[in-house]
Amino acid sequence: MGNVALFESPEARRILELEREIRKEVGQWIFGLDEQITLVARALFMRIPYTDKTQRRKAFGQPHIMLLGGTGLGKTDLMESLAMAIDAQTARIQGTPKLNKEEVIGGYSIVESVDAQRTIKFMPGKLF
Repeated sequence: MGNVALFESPEARRILELEREIRKEVGQWIFGLDEQITLVARALFMRIPYTDKTQRRKAFGQPHIMLLGGTGLGKTDLMESLAMAIDAQTARIQGTPKLNKEEVIGGYSIVESVDAQRTIKFMPGKLF
Protein backbone atom coordinates (compact mmCIF):
# COMPACT_ATOMS: atom_id res chain seq x y z
CA MET A 1 0.00 0.00 0.00
CA GLY A 2 2.90 2.36 0.75
CA ASN A 3 4.23 2.11 -2.83
CA VAL A 4 0.99 3.48 -4.28
CA ALA A 5 1.45 6.76 -2.41
CA LEU A 6 4.93 7.15 -3.96
CA PHE A 7 3.45 7.25 -7.46
CA GLU A 8 0.84 9.81 -6.46
CA SER A 9 3.32 12.43 -5.24
CA PRO A 10 3.89 15.53 -7.39
CA GLU A 11 7.55 14.57 -7.84
CA ALA A 12 6.64 11.10 -9.12
CA ARG A 13 4.06 12.51 -11.50
CA ARG A 14 6.64 14.97 -12.85
CA ILE A 15 9.18 12.17 -13.35
CA LEU A 16 6.61 10.07 -15.22
CA GLU A 17 5.71 13.09 -17.35
CA LEU A 18 9.39 13.71 -18.17
CA GLU A 19 9.88 10.02 -18.98
CA ARG A 20 6.96 10.15 -21.43
CA GLU A 21 8.38 13.29 -23.06
CA ILE A 22 11.82 11.70 -23.41
CA ARG A 23 10.33 8.50 -24.89
CA LYS A 24 8.29 10.56 -27.34
CA GLU A 25 11.27 12.68 -28.42
CA VAL A 26 13.68 9.75 -28.79
CA GLY A 27 10.96 7.70 -30.50
CA GLN A 28 10.87 10.25 -33.32
CA TRP A 29 14.36 9.14 -34.34
CA ILE A 30 14.59 5.52 -33.20
CA PHE A 31 12.19 2.81 -34.38
CA GLY A 32 11.77 -0.70 -32.99
CA LEU A 33 13.63 -0.14 -29.73
CA ASP A 34 10.67 0.90 -27.57
CA GLU A 35 11.66 -1.29 -24.61
CA GLN A 36 15.27 -0.06 -24.71
CA ILE A 37 14.12 3.57 -24.96
CA THR A 38 11.93 3.09 -21.87
CA LEU A 39 14.73 1.45 -19.88
CA VAL A 40 17.26 4.14 -20.75
CA ALA A 41 14.76 6.93 -19.97
CA ARG A 42 13.97 5.36 -16.59
CA ALA A 43 17.67 4.97 -15.78
CA LEU A 44 18.01 8.76 -15.91
CA PHE A 45 15.78 9.04 -12.83
CA MET A 46 17.04 6.03 -10.86
CA ARG A 47 19.22 6.07 -7.81
CA ILE A 48 20.72 2.78 -6.70
CA PRO A 49 22.42 2.06 -3.37
CA TYR A 50 26.13 1.27 -3.34
CA THR A 51 29.03 1.20 -0.92
CA ASP A 52 31.57 3.98 -1.38
CA LYS A 53 34.69 2.13 -0.29
CA THR A 54 36.94 5.17 -0.43
CA GLN A 55 34.83 7.08 2.11
CA ARG A 56 33.49 3.98 3.89
CA ARG A 57 29.84 4.92 3.65
CA LYS A 58 26.62 3.88 1.99
CA ALA A 59 25.42 6.16 -0.79
CA PHE A 60 23.07 6.42 -3.74
CA GLY A 61 24.25 6.88 -7.30
CA GLN A 62 23.02 6.87 -10.84
CA PRO A 63 23.34 3.54 -12.64
CA HIS A 64 25.67 2.99 -15.56
CA ILE A 65 24.11 1.89 -18.83
CA MET A 66 25.86 -0.62 -21.07
CA LEU A 67 24.17 -1.60 -24.31
CA LEU A 68 25.19 -4.94 -25.76
CA GLY A 69 24.37 -6.17 -29.23
CA GLY A 70 25.58 -6.70 -32.74
CA THR A 71 26.60 -4.15 -35.30
CA GLY A 72 23.89 -1.91 -36.76
CA LEU A 73 21.22 -2.37 -34.09
CA GLY A 74 20.94 1.32 -33.22
CA LYS A 75 22.74 1.42 -29.85
CA THR A 76 24.78 4.52 -30.65
CA ASP A 77 21.84 6.20 -32.40
CA LEU A 78 19.65 5.52 -29.34
CA MET A 79 22.11 7.20 -27.00
CA GLU A 80 22.74 10.12 -29.35
CA SER A 81 18.97 10.64 -29.72
CA LEU A 82 18.61 10.55 -25.94
CA ALA A 83 21.39 13.13 -25.60
CA MET A 84 19.62 15.40 -28.11
CA ALA A 85 16.31 14.95 -26.26
CA ILE A 86 17.76 16.08 -22.93
CA ASP A 87 20.27 18.57 -24.40
CA ALA A 88 23.33 16.63 -23.23
CA GLN A 89 26.69 15.75 -24.71
CA THR A 90 27.59 12.23 -25.70
CA ALA A 91 30.83 10.35 -26.26
CA ARG A 92 31.06 6.83 -27.61
CA ILE A 93 33.35 4.29 -26.00
CA GLN A 94 34.11 1.20 -28.05
CA GLY A 95 34.31 -1.71 -25.64
CA THR A 96 37.16 -4.15 -26.20
CA PRO A 97 38.64 -6.88 -23.99
CA LYS A 98 41.75 -4.69 -23.50
CA LEU A 99 39.82 -1.56 -22.44
CA ASN A 100 41.32 -0.07 -19.26
CA LYS A 101 39.33 1.96 -16.74
CA GLU A 102 41.79 4.83 -17.20
CA GLU A 103 40.71 5.11 -20.84
CA VAL A 104 37.09 5.52 -19.73
CA ILE A 105 37.19 7.57 -16.52
CA GLY A 106 40.78 8.79 -16.56
CA GLY A 107 43.53 8.49 -14.01
CA TYR A 108 46.38 10.25 -12.26
CA SER A 109 49.76 10.62 -13.88
CA ILE A 110 53.09 12.13 -12.87
CA VAL A 111 53.81 15.14 -15.08
CA GLU A 112 57.24 16.72 -15.28
CA SER A 113 57.49 20.40 -16.21
CA VAL A 114 60.24 22.11 -18.17
CA ASP A 115 61.99 23.13 -14.93
CA ALA A 116 62.05 19.48 -13.71
CA GLN A 117 59.19 19.94 -11.23
CA ARG A 118 57.01 16.87 -10.89
CA THR A 119 53.32 17.04 -10.10
CA ILE A 120 50.49 14.57 -10.05
CA LYS A 121 47.79 15.54 -12.52
CA PHE A 122 44.42 14.01 -13.35
CA MET A 123 44.24 13.03 -17.02
CA PRO A 124 40.55 12.77 -17.93
CA GLY A 125 39.17 9.85 -19.93
CA LYS A 126 36.30 9.85 -22.41
CA LEU A 127 33.68 10.32 -19.68
CA PHE A 128 35.22 13.61 -18.59
